Amino acid sequence: MLAVDPVPLVRAALARSLRADTACRLWALEREIQLAELAAGGLRIVPWSPDEPVELALAREMIVEMEDPRHGKVTQFGQPIKLSETPGRPRTAAPYAGEHTDEVLRELGMKAEEIAALRRQKIVS
Repeated sequence: MLAVDPVPLVRAALARSLRADTACRLWALEREIQLAELAAGGLRIVPWSPDEPVELALAREMIVEMEDPRHGKVTQFGQPIKLSETPGRPRTAAPYAGEHTDEVLRELGMKAEEIAALRRQKIVS
């Protein structure tokens, strides 16, 4: 017998995933509209595509080197949006798979014993 019935958890996760997918699609549509409005207003927009030469990506800091505590220097994506007054840059290396699982599940309202049960059942790592 499972300590936690996974069916409601899976259903809730699927519902959140569907909401997230819908939100992402809506965001993308709104972004296209906003970009068109900005371009019409004279703002210079420079999109980047993975098909562009690596040199251009490096020059625009789309690819950066970060210090990883386990692996030393690693290459990862940089800040995609460039602002003249507040130029962003990644502050840390990308998280490892599962690094924030407990934190996210707690924010979703799960208790420590529920998370431990999911871990024992190998539902999360």
